[in-house]
Amino acid sequence: MLGYEVTAGNVHDSVAFDPLYDQVAARFPEIKTVVMDKAYKTPWICVCSCHQVLRYRITNREGYRGYKSDPKICADCPTLQKRTQSKNCVKVVVRHVWEGYLDRAEAFRRTPEGKASYARRKETIERVFADAKEKHGLRYTHMRGLTRVTAWVGFKFAAMNLKKLACWGWKDYVAFVFALIDALFLLLPQKARNGFN
Repeated sequence: MLGYEVTAGNVHDSVAFDPLYDQVAARFPEIKTVVMDKAYKTPWICVCSCHQVLRYRITNREGYRGYKSDPKICADCPTLQKRTQSKNCVKVVVRHVWEGYLDRAEAFRRTPEGKASYARRKETIERVFADAKEKHGLRYTHMRGLTRVTAWVGFKFAAMNLKKLACWGWKDYVAFVFALIDALFLLLPQKARNGFN
């Protein structure tokens, strides 16, 4: 467990990603590949199956570009009812300005290296989540408030890291002690970490 971010239940996974990534990348700058589930791919893509050009119209304040079809062409489309419920026969597609980055991530996922990384996800990341839920009581929280839940989750993850280190054995005692200190230090709140610097 390299890091965690606790949010309220109504916060989407993608919102918590940035602070979590910054936290982990600051400690492990050598990270080259990040494997995630589909919840983190938030902007969506829609394509006209009749291969008509959807012209750019406007970018809204949330960073989404709007593309609209030509109603003269779409009015005669045999699949219009499947494509849009618009009364003026206009198909609207919304695409985020950063959609190109998602396209690059999707393209990487289809490469041999991306497939190999994603295949390991079920053996590593999902295993940690499963153990946390089934063996360490992280399916539900019995605390109230983000501060208490964050501390509670931190202790649970510290216990999981200690258990993993203990399973690796005591071959090199000094390396074990430093890894133990590093694992505990990682799980301290940021304010406590600043006191050590």
